[in-house]
Amino acid sequence: YASPHLIWSPNGPGYEPPSMGLRRILRMIDEARHSLRVYALLLDYRVFVDRLIAAAKRGVDVRIVTNRDPAALTFGQVRQLDTAGVRLAFDPTLGGQSLFVHTKALIRDAGTAHALAFVGSQNSGDEVSMQSERELGILLADRRVLQRMARTFDADWSTATPLAHDGGQAVDPYRRS
Repeated sequence: YASPHLIWSPNGPGYEPPSMGLRRILRMIDEARHSLRVYALLLDYRVFVDRLIAAAKRGVDVRIVTNRDPAALTFGQVRQLDTAGVRLAFDPTLGGQSLFVHTKALIRDAGTAHALAFVGSQNSGDEVSMQSERELGILLADRRVLQRMARTFDADWSTATPLAHDGGQAVDPYRRS
């Protein structure tokens, strides 16, 4: 239980095993220097979203791959992230087949000596998952694993539909034609 690499949820005083997992994930975001790659099933946790926005505002290239259905966040949140410089893409494909993003992962500063990844069952962007559900994740620093994760993210990013803009404004990705 004392492994510095394990991130247990729920977090906070009184929960066993103690992990301070939320703090460690937020610190991972706060310490990003170049890039953050985020797979997100849910993004309704204000603390997490605010940290992604802060990273983008300090010049970190923040990219999120998620689904349009179900919506990971509201269109208001999409606009807020977009305005801050966070880039979003939806519904990646593999071999022409749509992929459902169920992955819960963050990759920080891939390709640098500062690289770190989080992989786990926690939806870091979801308050319920972080604060009241039994979840487990791990921090990874193995260079080969991080390179593979970054290549997979980049492939998914390249096949996903980027957030569209009209006249410089984000277009609602959830609007049905």
